[in-house]
Amino acid sequence: MEGETSSKGALIGAIIVILLLVAGGIYVAVMKPVEEPVPAPTATTTTATTTATSSDELNAIDADIETAIDLSDLEAAVAE
Repeated sequence: MEGETSSKGALIGAIIVILLLVAGGIYVAVMKPVEEPVPAPTATTTTATTTATSSDELNAIDADIETAIDLSDLEAAVAE
């Protein structure tokens, strides 16, 4: 009789461990974050990078900044 009891206990323990592993696998599969697709670059991004010069002179860099960045909208928003 004692041999049957220990055998049943080991079997029940193994079943509980297997059920916990299956439940953990399901939890991990459900909680996996969904990867969002990266949006394609817009035309303004491409245009902004193509208008810049390759010169490393200070005046050329300043001119690139002035033509690439339009701060008029920002200045109007701050003035309000």
